[in-house]
Amino acid sequence: MSTQLSNQPLVGITVVNTRPRGQAATLTEELRTIGARVLEFPLVQIVSEPAEVFESLRRELDERTAPDWLVFTSANGVNAFRAAMAERPGVEWGSLVGETRVATVGDETARVATEAGLSVDFVSNVSNSDAFAREFSGVLEEEVSEQRRPLSVLLLRGKKANAVLPDVITKLRGVRVQTLAIYDAVIPKYAPSDIAELSGVIRSDTEQTIFVITSSESAKNLCQILSEEGGEGTWRETWPALRSTPVVTIGPVTEKTLRELGFYHITVAPETSAQGLKDAITHLAPRIVQREV
Repeated sequence: MSTQLSNQPLVGITVVNTRPRGQAATLTEELRTIGARVLEFPLVQIVSEPAEVFESLRRELDERTAPDWLVFTSANGVNAFRAAMAERPGVEWGSLVGETRVATVGDETARVATEAGLSVDFVSNVSNSDAFAREFSGVLEEEVSEQRRPLSVLLLRGKKANAVLPDVITKLRGVRVQTLAIYDAVIPKYAPSDIAELSGVIRSDTEQTIFVITSSESAKNLCQILSEEGGEGTWRETWPALRSTPVVTIGPVTEKTLRELGFYHITVAPETSAQGLKDAITHLAPRIVQREV
């Protein structure tokens, strides 16, 4: 293998990076550096109402009733929190959070929280809600036993987040759980040229393509977009090649959603960071064969 090919293992590969705007750039840059052609096509847009979120947070974090733990389930939640704080530039993050400890689902969320100025007290070893629920439950049970008093937990999440985490924690003895939806994930508005470029990549019989889909909502949105674009019939009928297109994802929940939707060439990245996705794509690339349409 030539030095150029070993340094650029993704030459000839097109990667469709569907992460939200603001989260896609690092992965895109990393992939282009090693030879990939990257099409950014965000499948979700993160929206929030900072002023409303701030008032909700202020009420929940009132020093008289503040929770023991504040949980961020994703970097999106941290960014929505940051946007809410920007609504009140005179209020310090630390003074609002006070003695409440912070927990995050995975290293990537912890990194974003730390960069935003929060002190993170607990990070799950694996970046998905199931693993976090198991690990964090052990921490809470130990605290309840040691302190001999009830604990309260506030989960900051998206409106469409699954119920795994609150369901597990709610079952713990001596733990009270509240959830606060501080952002929503909606389908972005696309220009006709955006849809045409995506369609061209999917239908191409000369390009070797990998999709990066990192949430269940993104997977569902892709199928909805293609169903609307394809006219009559389901997306599986009008875009048959897509089902066999390799997809790199994160976590068992999104993997399960993808399989339920009909995708079957799925690789789960070892971690949710851009580096983890890059490693999974680089490992997958040599095994991609020219697909038949």
